[in-house]
Amino acid sequence: MRHATCSDPGCAPMIVLAAVILFCVVLPFALSFVADTIVLVVRRGRAGVPALVVVVALTLASAGAGLLLLYLGRAVDTTPAEWDRAASLGRGLLLVCVPLAVAGLLLRLWIAAPPGRRRDPKA
Repeated sequence: MRHATCSDPGCAPMIVLAAVILFCVVLPFALSFVADTIVLVVRRGRAGVPALVVVVALTLASAGAGLLLLYLGRAVDTTPAEWDRAASLGRGLLLVCVPLAVAGLLLRLWIAAPPGRRRDPKA
């Protein structure tokens, strides 16, 4: 029974793809939560500061994990074609995930708005 090591030919692309997914999928949504908690701090004052600290810490942790995966991907034998494929996948994921993260942020802000401040299309 063989164990997978980073010298296996299939391991390097998976490391790079994991970094791309962290940067292009997880990070936009994490940043939208950071913006949401900033709005919470502005609205509620000091009551929202612990939430802001937790969300910023989790965002930095996910960015750090992605950065470590990128460095690990650079340390193992990764061909330029694999990097090009990962960059292409990252561009496609960013085209999808950034608008979804912004829409999620706007939807959370609209839901959290007081009922008198919402713009109701039926009114």
